[in-house]
This record gives sequence, structure tokens and C-alpha cells, in this order.
Amino acid sequence: MAEPSGDLGFTLSVRHRIRYSPNYIDQNYCLDYSIISSSLSSKFRREEILIFLNNHLINYIDFLSDTDLLKSSMTKIQHKQIIDIITFYFENRKIQKWKGQPILISDKFNIFRWNKILENYKLINYLQIAPELIIGHL
Repeated sequence: MAEPSGDLGFTLSVRHRIRYSPNYIDQNYCLDYSIISSSLSSKFRREEILIFLNNHLINYIDFLSDTDLLKSSMTKIQHKQIIDIITFYFENRKIQKWKGQPILISDKFNIFRWNKILENYKLINYLQIAPELIIGHL
């Protein structure tokens, strides 16, 4: 965990990895950033990954357990085609634990995306090409 110290307001141990919330990234690059940064985070445990969100560092365990923070950062997916694709892959493939991927599955009926990621053709295309890079589960 980050500890208060010095000018930065925190110090980090070597084991922590920091990434920005995709909601801070320009909408044109948000999906790509989320895929790349979650892929780079895949070898670390959730508690070792810190996300910069609302001017604070928080690890993924704390982020996922904070209902208000989760609701303010992510939106439930409504697009039927996207839900169908995600459900298919979730039921028929091994999906990794969520480490910041663009899509979070809490259960079959609750599928979320980072707020800035659009439910559009680009997301559908990426889901069809590499679902394991896009989808993560609790």
C-alpha cells in the first residue's frame, strides 16, 4: 500500500505498479490504454496494482470493494450484442480475474465497462478478436 511521505504525499514499495484510471484518458485512446495497461498488470496480484483515481492511489481490491467508487467509475453495459458476446466467452472460455480490463463481469447479469469506453463497433471488434484481453471477472 502507499504510505504518506514527502512532497508527493506517498511513497511506494518496489512491488507496486501504478496505472491511471482509463476514465482520465482521452476517449479516442481509452479502450486501447485499458487493454495495454491491464495486460501489463496481468502478472501482478490485485493488491500490488495501484490505480490513480480521483487524485488518490487505491489498489484493485479496495476499488472493487468500494461500491460508490465502482459505480462512479464504471457503467453497466446495455448493448445486447456486446452482452451476448461477453456471455458466450464467459461461459465457454477461461476468463482471467479482473485487473483493469475494459469489461468487468461481476456475474452473468452484471457486466460493466469503464465510463469512457464506448459501446461501439471498436469494442465489438476487439471482443471478437481477443476477448481474454477485454474481459475480466471478479
